[in-house]
Amino acid sequence: MNADPAVSAAEVGWSLLRSRTLFDHRAVVIGQDREDLVAGLEALATGEPHPGLVHPGGAAEAVGQTVFLFSGQGSQRPGMGVELYDRFPVFAAAFDEVCGLLDPHLEHPLRELVFSRDPEHAALLDHTTYAQAGLFALHIALARLLDSVGVRPDAVIGHSIGEIAAAHIAGVFDLPDACHLVATRATLMGKLPKGGGMATITATPDELTNDLTAHNGQVSIAALNTPTNTVISGPLDLITEISATWAAKGRKTRNLTVSHAFHSP
Repeated sequence: MNADPAVSAAEVGWSLLRSRTLFDHRAVVIGQDREDLVAGLEALATGEPHPGLVHPGGAAEAVGQTVFLFSGQGSQRPGMGVELYDRFPVFAAAFDEVCGLLDPHLEHPLRELVFSRDPEHAALLDHTTYAQAGLFALHIALARLLDSVGVRPDAVIGHSIGEIAAAHIAGVFDLPDACHLVATRATLMGKLPKGGGMATITATPDELTNDLTAHNGQVSIAALNTPTNTVISGPLDLITEISATWAAKGRKTRNLTVSHAFHSP
């Protein structure tokens, strides 16, 4: 880095990762700028301490296991994955492969819709059909990217549409079958009656009992994210009303970006 100031820290990091042998003994240097990184490297070379230097301690001891969790609908965002697509060919190839299998079942090209910043496309991405298809494509591309750098899960779990991604990564479905299932599931769910909504509320199911019974079963518990974080599902106006009530009590609430009341009777 001293010999060629034109070389960026990102380029050095890329070369170390992609074109150098990864030995058992490694060190990590952390810094906010080039000078910090050079100082950390010099300290490493001389055996001196440095606040940005993580000293090597021999081969890392494996602790625990790696688990991939694939998210459900509501986590989609316009442009999600676009920077990874532009930077990593492995990610791009996987994303394109999934889109190629899903596009025959969709009215609009999936990649164009997911990566678009156009407000009309952004609204369409929140529709069930494209939200689920887009998330699945992102899930598979992320998993392939991690696999390419040696990060592989010991176990996989998924939430809602994420279950299909988890099943594919676990070897339950091959990719064509998984894509066919995603497209069929998303299309069928997209044809359900509109006007539904979902929200997460920092409250236990017991605390929400009165809210649920007050609306004659129109609102139900859709998922238990944690013991104190509950997802409710039902008519959008009632979901909004209940969320506002709990927000007024100081509880954290969030309306999910979904087009239907999923996981409800």
